[in-house]
Amino acid sequence: MHIIKMKKSLFTLLFFCAANVGLFAQNDKPTSCGTCPDGKHPHLIDLGLPSGTKWACCNVGAETPEDYGDYYAWGETEEKEVFSPKSYEFCTGKDTDGDGWYDEDVQYVESAEDFGEIISGTHDVAHVRWGGSWQMPTLDQMRELLDNCSSEWTMVNDVEGRCYTGLNGKSIFLPAAGLRNGSSRILVGNSGDYWSCTWGSSDAKYASDFTFDSGNGYSRTTYRYYGCSVRPVSK
Repeated sequence: MHIIKMKKSLFTLLFFCAANVGLFAQNDKPTSCGTCPDGKHPHLIDLGLPSGTKWACCNVGAETPEDYGDYYAWGETEEKEVFSPKSYEFCTGKDTDGDGWYDEDVQYVESAEDFGEIISGTHDVAHVRWGGSWQMPTLDQMRELLDNCSSEWTMVNDVEGRCYTGLNGKSIFLPAAGLRNGSSRILVGNSGDYWSCTWGSSDAKYASDFTFDSGNGYSRTTYRYYGCSVRPVSK
């Protein structure tokens, strides 16, 4: 009788310990990438960056961190169906063959009075759409994200993209939304292209953006008329 009671007590003790180990392991498990405190997006995510810049949890036009959101040409604040030099607000030229693309006298607006070194105010889609202190990130802020965060290609709710995690353990998820060129969406699920608010180079047809794929992420310059994603920042 005593042996049976001891076996029951030992079994109960082992079950209790196993249950609690499982509970503690579950509590210690890292949270998923880009976890937000509630469903009222957007949120400011503090990644512990040196400048104090905080990144939004989702793209402009998105309802959740994994949503692609809307696509915008550089300096424009309205989404559209076709992204081309002819449809771009800050480009002029001649469409001699009527195919919807400029093929002669193509010129991009590059006056400092239009943008300055960065686009801001009425040309900053993050500020126009979200208001407050939200703005498009500068090229320096994008480089700060790259230099101070670890990253990995991952999936959130079956959406592929890159997770950027700061030294403080907080993270943001950037979905691989691809980009818009003409009427097409290209590279969706394979890469992401996110505008900065900074000019690209001395060539007026380019602006700086941040792109990534399953291999890595880096800053570059790309055609201003392309439709790219926008991930706002604030302080």
